Amino acid sequence: MSLFKDTYWLKSGLYSLFQNLIVLVFNFGGVYLLIRVLSKENFGAWAVFLTIVSVLEVARNGMLKSGLIKYLNSESSEAHPKIITASIALNVLISVLCVSLMLLSADYLAIEWEIEDLPRMCLYYAIPAVGLIFFSQFDFINQSNLNFKAIFWVNVVRRGVFFLLIAYCFFDSSSIKLIQLVWFQAISIFVAVFVSYITVRKYLKFTLKIDLLWLKRLFKFGVYGVGTNLGSMLYKSIDQIMLASLISTEAVAKYNISVRITNLVEVPTRAISNIVLPKSAKRAKTDGNKSAKYLYEKSVGVILAILIPAALVVLVFPEMIIQFVAGDEYMDTVSILQVTIFYTFFVPFSRQYGTILDSIGIPHFNFYFTIASAFVNLVLNYLFISNFGVIGAAYGTLLTYFISFIGMQITLKRVLNVSLIQVFLQVKYFYLDVSVMVFNKLIRRNN
Repeated sequence: MSLFKDTYWLKSGLYSLFQNLIVLVFNFGGVYLLIRVLSKENFGAWAVFLTIVSVLEVARNGMLKSGLIKYLNSESSEAHPKIITASIALNVLISVLCVSLMLLSADYLAIEWEIEDLPRMCLYYAIPAVGLIFFSQFDFINQSNLNFKAIFWVNVVRRGVFFLLIAYCFFDSSSIKLIQLVWFQAISIFVAVFVSYITVRKYLKFTLKIDLLWLKRLFKFGVYGVGTNLGSMLYKSIDQIMLASLISTEAVAKYNISVRITNLVEVPTRAISNIVLPKSAKRAKTDGNKSAKYLYEKSVGVILAILIPAALVVLVFPEMIIQFVAGDEYMDTVSILQVTIFYTFFVPFSRQYGTILDSIGIPHFNFYFTIASAFVNLVLNYLFISNFGVIGAAYGTLLTYFISFIGMQITLKRVLNVSLIQVFLQVKYFYLDVSVMVFNKLIRRNN
């Protein structure tokens, strides 16, 4: 079936793609300004802080997102109030636990990484963490109901407000302190919560008491999700954590620029993952694993088709991109970018691997695999950073992606009979669909 003849894929995909693009543009704009007002040490410290606080969102997403979306799409509407109420209870519990752990470890990490403001930053982050309870809950419910238009606008508000606050200080020639950035996060999150409530209120249905059966089911499903997401975060962040520990926060700043550029190229991966999960959960109930195999091959193929041209541009013009993004001071990161850009060819396979396995009800497969991959990444990053310095983080992580890719394909072949040939055929079909669409438009215009 042509991608452009499927209304769900086209409409939802565009909203999800534009959401991720806008978010990255705002994030990138913020980085562009912060690089020019913060010292390398402070910019590196901010990058490390974001890595720490991302534990909260990652743990919450793991505990709630996949289970909530799966059950709201596979259970009767009568059960929805019980499911939503139980998920809110879990949301509060996981948030309190994560913030508590963050505060308890802040002093030690401040000494270890030589970041003086870290304890105060973690303390003040408890305020936006409260807002994130509501933000995440509303976001998951909107996604369960395929309301990607609402998700788009809510994320535009959240990221846009944060960017505008940074831009105001930048153009006003005001100095920006790390503590201020935490307050900026709090303001942007609470504004987004207000907007999100307006979009989701028609779906909000609760019960007066928490259903312990649903609490247990969501927790049981979510435990693997938490482990998977935390392992995935460690997998993706261990390079920067190891750089901070083995070298310095200045090394993190250099490496972080290349990673952010690579993340910009990976936008289609996140966009399509968001629309595959609810679709796969709904179809798995009626069509079984055959639909999961098709969705995996189709989604990975489409993502690769979009990523390949973008990655090639980065490979051909790395100096120009670094110059535009970070300026002359970061030109020594060009060689790092030329390695990290290869991550993009493996990320679609790993992201959709987890999405599909969660949707068919076997999250433990993804959990064990992610933990193993994180351990491999830890070992390889230690070895490569110790021997090659900053660029060693890129080499170690790239090798981990390759090893994980082989393991994932073996697993998917056994569980779903996924074919790599079919994945690459989907790349071909995508280019053919685009070519036909463009050709037909040109013909109609000329006529």
